[in-house]
Amino acid sequence: MREQDGSQSEDANLSDLSDEVVDESTPPPSTISAGRLDALSRELSRDLPCLRCGYDLVGLSVRDRCPECGTPVRATLLAVVDPLAAELAPIYSPRILFAAMCVWSISTLFCSLAVWIMRGLEFATAGGPQPALIGWLGPAAAGLLALAGVSLVPVARPHGRLEPGTASGVMVAIVAYLCIAALLWFTFTGVDAQTPTIFASATADDGRRTMLRLASGAATAVIVLGLSRVWKSLQSRSVLMRSGRLDRQSTPSLLAAIAIAAAGDIIWLLFKPEQDTSIEGSLVRIISIALIGVGSMLLTVGIVAIVIDVIKLRPVILAAPLTFDDMTRPDSRRGTPPSASRGSPLGSDS
Repeated sequence: MREQDGSQSEDANLSDLSDEVVDESTPPPSTISAGRLDALSRELSRDLPCLRCGYDLVGLSVRDRCPECGTPVRATLLAVVDPLAAELAPIYSPRILFAAMCVWSISTLFCSLAVWIMRGLEFATAGGPQPALIGWLGPAAAGLLALAGVSLVPVARPHGRLEPGTASGVMVAIVAYLCIAALLWFTFTGVDAQTPTIFASATADDGRRTMLRLASGAATAVIVLGLSRVWKSLQSRSVLMRSGRLDRQSTPSLLAAIAIAAAGDIIWLLFKPEQDTSIEGSLVRIISIALIGVGSMLLTVGIVAIVIDVIKLRPVILAAPLTFDDMTRPDSRRGTPPSASRGSPLGSDS
């Protein structure tokens, strides 16, 4: 109950500041409530670069203006302070969590790039000798995907206020990652070694590779759904992402990319264009390959966006969000991280 009251007081303070930014006219002190007067009379007790010119505003009142450019201190304060900071649970191990997220996202991206390079080399050398690079890119891609799955273990429970089923979803995603890694290993070291790829001979695919792709696509959808809750929880720690002022990768767009690629595989299985040398068969083959390629490309773009989102989340993962009290409390020490001054568990870990 105490935490809820503190959060409501924080929102009220920020609301007062927001009202003052919109309306520069200041009412007589007799008409201002004691709480609002206290909020507006506080001074900044820690370093705060001006929103426009970068001048250090420490020591100024929240009702003052920047001495250099005239920007209201309140405007800079509102751009930095998170109104929901008091409601966000402290992260158990910020550095470990951020490192795990980096390994997860970058390993997944490198796996995707390895597959693209491998298939690109096969297409470029169709009908001729295959480069030796292809021989180890496949196993490397499978290993990277297994590493990405294992690195998700610290992400299963980043803090103590997760929605029910969030940790279970992450564990299911880890299993799905390992399943896809096994499927890739079997595809690249088994099927590819026995039958030519679609780029080397469009009529040589016996259907196994298509079925393996569909299974991998289904497991990828399980990963996206399994990670959606914890990903949303981590994104909500950023006031910019939460308010829509910063772009973020969404779950529906990833699922749409998976569905497009799966549609191409389903068309291939239904019409079996590898057995039809007619014009119609060639057309179906082109449509199927195009859908698979477009869906795979969109999924890769989505993975790149996830890597970018992880980088954007670095500040809010490694340090607790700033509150109004963090910036104005009299006992705050200049230059002290907000998490340390609040006594948050983040202070000792980050």
